[in-house]
Amino acid sequence: MNSFSLLTALIPLVGAFFVRSSNAATARPLAIVVALLSLLAASIGLFMPTLAAALPALGLIGGGLDRVAAMLSPAFATLLVIVVGISPKRVRTPATLSRILASAAASLALVAAVEPGVLAVVWALAYLPVFLELRAANEHGAARIFAIHGVVSALALALGLGFIAGGRPNVGMPLVMVAVMVREGLLPFHTWLPALYDRAPLATTAMWVAPQAGVVVLVRFVSFHGTEFADAALATLGLVTALHGAALALVQRRPRRALAYLAVSQSALIIAGIPDGGLGGRTGGLLLIFSLGAASAGIALALQALEARRDRRTLDGLSGGFAKMPMLASAMLVLGLCGVGLPGTLGYVAEDLVLHALIDRHPIEGIALVVATALNGVTVLKLFFRLFGGPTPERGLADLNIRERIGLWGMVTILLLGGVLPSAWLSKASAAAAATAPQQASVYWVPGVVEVEARGTWMRVGTTGGASQSATMLRGELAATTMVVPRHLKLQLRGMSTAT
Repeated sequence: MNSFSLLTALIPLVGAFFVRSSNAATARPLAIVVALLSLLAASIGLFMPTLAAALPALGLIGGGLDRVAAMLSPAFATLLVIVVGISPKRVRTPATLSRILASAAASLALVAAVEPGVLAVVWALAYLPVFLELRAANEHGAARIFAIHGVVSALALALGLGFIAGGRPNVGMPLVMVAVMVREGLLPFHTWLPALYDRAPLATTAMWVAPQAGVVVLVRFVSFHGTEFADAALATLGLVTALHGAALALVQRRPRRALAYLAVSQSALIIAGIPDGGLGGRTGGLLLIFSLGAASAGIALALQALEARRDRRTLDGLSGGFAKMPMLASAMLVLGLCGVGLPGTLGYVAEDLVLHALIDRHPIEGIALVVATALNGVTVLKLFFRLFGGPTPERGLADLNIRERIGLWGMVTILLLGGVLPSAWLSKASAAAAATAPQQASVYWVPGVVEVEARGTWMRVGTTGGASQSATMLRGELAATTMVVPRHLKLQLRGMSTAT
């Protein structure tokens, strides 16, 4: 993480302390200013290399954001602006807003972290704001479940990265996969997410779920170290979770829990596309991080706006209200459909890439993705008709105010423009996917001692023929037919030579 990446994360973190010490009248305006500064910093990061070339003094604060962070950081900062800008009165307290800012700071740091030690520390600290929010709301049961999963995930990631750095990726890889599974709610580690949706403020939940931290780790790290078996296993588990989550979302009686299982299913679809989907799968997975993150956060914020206007309702009957709240109802429907890949939206482009990548390699898993997406679409329609269909109450309901219209329909506009004009998003996502792709080198047996230098982020070294074996590195010697070599590391491989 360079100094500029650190700056983008420090702005909301420092702002969280100022917001926490403010009063109820100034907390949200101050939080909006901090969020806008974060968005400005993340946006400047896109052009920092160009600006630094014109003004060399700017190079002192770093070379800007890399391709993955440059694509995702502005999106997360934009989401932060929307979350703090449209939050209802009960979420505008200085304490809650400060924890939302702290959670955003952790997300911005996670997406920019490339060093394993920094990643492990930020991963663990990211759980703290949400845990404190649950404790402050006296939701001790949900806080306990969240904390247990957080400790398991943080320990698994730290140990896994340590084993990989120590030359034992065959031990570290399963641990990193467990950390990702817990963070993304894959089976059997999904029970904490419905509790979070049900008990925490939806603004806090949106800022936690949307960044897809586990997927970022897959993009940054796991896909470079995983064996073919590990990649296939993670993709299969992702699709099983997607089907499981989609089926459970369809039968839920409470809207929040339906959204929780919808988020589980959709996050699992990203997991399925990245590890074993090749460059197309990684490109689609990166697009899904943005499109699904925006859609899932948007539909959660729409439900939050609905709950601010009336008490929580169940999905057992028709609640009515469309005639009084057409803008809110339409925003919730369109955001939900954007999340499940409605044609003409950015989600459709992303899911199409993932689907084709899976069908080319694993046709059965590709069919499972289609089924899960269809079930999720039915859930979105069920939410819309049960929450807004039926007789409209005569009084007590109001449609979106100007701030909520700008926030929710702004997200809709971005997702629709991304589907109609996807070239800009595709170019950024494909460049980021290519930058994170492992570089391959063929290894031939010849006498003598040679040097191998890794170019790019990581390089996988393996035999030209035969099945790949687990990667193992012991004291700089090749201990198996496949080995993962970190950036810029030179090794003397006895009796081996390479050709790229």
